Amino acid sequence: MGAVMVDAVCQVPRLPASGEGVVVEQVGATLGGCALNAAAAVLDAGADCCLFAPLGRGMFAGFAKKHLADLGISLFGPNDPEGGPAYDSGACVCFVEPDGQRTMVTLPGIERHFRDEWFAELDVALDAEQGAEPAAGLNDESINAAPACGFSCALASGFEVGGPGGEAIVRFFERHPQLPLFFGPGPLLTEFPPALIERLNALHPLWHLNDQEALAFTGCATVEEAGRRIAQEAGNVCIVTAGAQGSYAFVPAAEAATRASAAGSLASREVAEALDGRASAMEAAEDLGLAVSSQNAACGALEANEIAASPAAPAIRVVFAPSTPVPSDRVVDTIGAGDTHLGALAAAFAKHMSWEDALAAANEAAARVVQLKGGMLPIK
Repeated sequence: MGAVMVDAVCQVPRLPASGEGVVVEQVGATLGGCALNAAAAVLDAGADCCLFAPLGRGMFAGFAKKHLADLGISLFGPNDPEGGPAYDSGACVCFVEPDGQRTMVTLPGIERHFRDEWFAELDVALDAEQGAEPAAGLNDESINAAPACGFSCALASGFEVGGPGGEAIVRFFERHPQLPLFFGPGPLLTEFPPALIERLNALHPLWHLNDQEALAFTGCATVEEAGRRIAQEAGNVCIVTAGAQGSYAFVPAAEAATRASAAGSLASREVAEALDGRASAMEAAEDLGLAVSSQNAACGALEANEIAASPAAPAIRVVFAPSTPVPSDRVVDTIGAGDTHLGALAAAFAKHMSWEDALAAANEAAARVVQLKGGMLPIK
């Protein structure tokens, strides 16, 4: 849920100081936006998703519509909506330095102006009886085909939630507290009013942010202190990415127990379904590539329940996964690395992967996207 935007990517020798100017060495325009970048990562990981993003009217919206059509991507959401002020789609000017680091200036558009009525069909879908068909993918023929219920989670970013239309987004999640929220607050987090943070944390979202954002938001001296604090206040997992170093998951004990039990149940069910005609359950698991994961999940469930039951144990378990190494000469730009990491993480969550494996998968996806122009993995 969020934005499809136009990224104007400018290669510069360095960032100008205040009052200075630099000459752009190369410029190009691509599709971007947090929601689109994350959706591409979800699809790349082999999961299904529904892209809920508005398109406005104007120069940027026209560019977005053409290139979405060329890619075969459809949206669930308003397309040049009637009524209210007319907004163009947003854009982002991305300055990329020789080492690939990106600095952005955002031109906001319709994605900052969500409205309650846009959610009507989505409300109906989520209130429908469980067990309906899987959620609509991005390649449906109908641009406004309503998605089915049964979503494993939803992604939203702070750029939209912190905007004038953020109230509509928050109200949607308050109407559907059973829908797990993955929240990427972004750099605007420090400008959020405390009341908005309280409403978001009442939804117990999974937070996903980088180390700079976590430290600035909490005022803590270390990433570990910041991650623990955010996880405790939200009552859910906090993911903190730390660039080339790697990424962290700060996992409350109760969540670890629930997640491991779910993973163990899923693996056991898959083994049972494949057992017919096999000599043993281990043979069936090996055929499915689940021999290790099913055993680990079962052990993990037991360990996590013991952790949750032990008053002497720490309330937060810290999981760390090192980044996938990328040679410096292979880094093109870091646009969309965080969005891609979040999308890949959500796909891993939907597959009931452990947090160790989920972080590793998300790190690998982010490592691939920084070797490409723009912030989106190729959509197959």
